[in-house]
Amino acid sequence: MITPRALPSDVLSGVRARFPALATEWALFDNAGGSVPVAGVIARVRDHMERLGVQLGASHALSVEATARVVAGHRAAETLLGAEPGEVILGSSTTANLRTMARREGDQYIIN
Repeated sequence: MITPRALPSDVLSGVRARFPALATEWALFDNAGGSVPVAGVIARVRDHMERLGVQLGASHALSVEATARVVAGHRAAETLLGAEPGEVILGSSTTANLRTMARREGDQYIIN
């Protein structure tokens, strides 16, 4: 049996420092508004929004870079979850993903 124990305060402080949203006294948990991202994710999203707000799959340099980053992110998610290529679906939200899955043609149950 694993007995939970508190992290040492220096470790906890180091982890919290990587999440800018945790600098407040609020307890921010996963919710309908999304999860609290680590600073590196915020930087990558900002960079993408500033430079790579283009359609994926086109032949020009910005689209090639944006597409490569999305593919790399998808591969990273598969690796993190121990999944094979193609087993992980990324979407705008869990709710949207579940709705899309439920509305698949040929499925027994359709949610309207």
